[in-house]
Amino acid sequence: MNQYKGYNIHPSIPNGWSELKNVGSPVHGYVYIYNGVPPIKGGIIGLTHFTNLPKNNKDIIENQKKLKISKSDNKDIIENKKTKDFIFDASQAKIVNNIARKKMQEKLLNDIGVDLMICEIEGWDKLEYINELKELMLSINK
Repeated sequence: MNQYKGYNIHPSIPNGWSELKNVGSPVHGYVYIYNGVPPIKGGIIGLTHFTNLPKNNKDIIENQKKLKISKSDNKDIIENKKTKDFIFDASQAKIVNNIARKKMQEKLLNDIGVDLMICEIEGWDKLEYINELKELMLSINK
């Protein structure tokens, strides 16, 4: 038997156990189950896959109808869908790169603005950081 965060994961729901209703599960596809004693009174809590819960015939029939509808809908969508190959255009790369540049410039301006405020509060030279950035940019040209 496996465990998840201290809860035993049961392959099927044990006799006398039932689903703990109105409680979200920490694991996708699993539900909390308990041994019939409320957890607040010391009951044991576990997990089981939601398909392992007993269902009445009405639930099974409704789920089968939904499944048939969704399968037929998907088949129609797949048959009617016209697939188009993605064609890469060089102008798209340029646009994406320009957007990335503008975002970086915006971040840099925000950083400079914060630095200027700190320098003003502390009484430091406001142009020191800007001059360092200028020197860095000029060194790239070399």
